[in-house]
Order: sequence, then C-alpha cells, then structure tokens
Amino acid sequence: MEGPRAAFGTATAREPPFDLAFRVDSEDHRAFWRKARRRPIERVAALLPVLAILAVAALVGLAAVLSSGTAGAAVGVAGVCAVVLYLVYRFALLPLYERSFFAGQPMALGESKLVVDNRGVASNMGDIVLAMPWASIVRVVETDEHVFLIFARLAAVIVPRRAFASADQARRFAAFARQMAPGRR
Repeated sequence: MEGPRAAFGTATAREPPFDLAFRVDSEDHRAFWRKARRRPIERVAALLPVLAILAVAALVGLAAVLSSGTAGAAVGVAGVCAVVLYLVYRFALLPLYERSFFAGQPMALGESKLVVDNRGVASNMGDIVLAMPWASIVRVVETDEHVFLIFARLAAVIVPRRAFASADQARRFAAFARQMAPGRR
C-alpha cells in the first residue's frame, strides 16, 4: 500500500515521529462525519427533511382522495410521491449540499502534512498550522480507511490509511496515538 510519500520523494519515517504527507478529500470528511458524536437534537434535525417529504406525500395523497374519492388510490399515489421525493433528496440534493460544505475551505481539502511525536500532533493544511499536545486529543477512532485524532466533539485530524507506507505502519501509528492520547479510546 503505497502512500503519497512516494510522490513527494520522502523516506519512511522512524516511529515516532510519524511524518506523513497526504491529500484530504470530501470522502475523508464524510467518513469522519459518520463517526462524529452528535447530540440528540442534531439527530432529530437530520430527520427533518424526511419528515417534510412525508408531509408533502400526505398532502398529495389527500389531494388524490379529494379528486378521486377512493382512499386506496391515494395511498398508492402518496407512497410513490414519497419515494420519488426521497430519491431526489438523497441522490441529487444531499450530494450537492455535502460538496458545498467544503468549497473554499483550505483547512478541509487538499494537501496536508502531519507530524506526530511524543510531544503531540502538528498538522499543516495549506497555509494553516494546527499544533496541539496529546492532552488535547479526546479520542482516537480507527476505521478500515482512517484514523481520526478527535480534539473536539465535531473536529478531528483526519489521517487516511493511504498516507502510510504500509498497513503495519498505520497499525503502529494508531497504537501510538492510543497510547499517547489521554482521552477515551
């Protein structure tokens, strides 16, 4: 598994420190958002578009009942309306919304450089530098594709596993981060 290191011509780092260069894209952020901890009100707010779709479908069904006089046809029309509206929302509107999230955000997308050692975490994203001691990392989360160094409820240093020279180096990185971070693992 060859990471961006080969493209940048840098040698594999000794551990620690880990010295990585990689590109973050919108899929990396989507993966983090799936792992982020949301409050109950945020979960409810995420359901509002679905509730709106159901309300519109119910209104269409009501209109069908009033025009045809039969409830059976209205249920079918309302069901088809709900499915069509949900598909438009899920596959047209939601992707547009998610892509617009990171437009013009230098910290969100692009080339990143990450140095992790015994002192803490330093990340350069474009012209933005983020440095923090290990005490600031509240949680380390691993997935098949990423290691997230979470420093706030909805903020993390996103480290794609493709940034590592090997799967073993990614495993050592995650183990080191878990050892150093004082928060929940």
